[in-house]
Amino acid sequence: MAGEAIEEEGREFSTFKGHGPRVRAVHDDVIRKKVYARIAEQAEPGEDRDKLAERQRRAFNRNVADAIKAVRLMAEERDGRRFIWLSS
Repeated sequence: MAGEAIEEEGREFSTFKGHGPRVRAVHDDVIRKKVYARIAEQAEPGEDRDKLAERQRRAFNRNVADAIKAVRLMAEERDGRRFIWLSS
């Protein structure tokens, strides 16, 4: 899903605070929206919406962290926002 989001909505981004190569990147919110749209996960019996949202947020962050550790994705924070791109 990250690749799809980057392809569809990515923009040119200078990595490493403007000193690295230029890549096509997207803010992590764009990827998050695509992931959440594909999650058919519903609240468990008795679970409120906030608890479901927290569970989805944790799953999203865990998946992105795993992809970054596997060097499939790269990430950099800029102005308080995390931008993500595919590693080459």
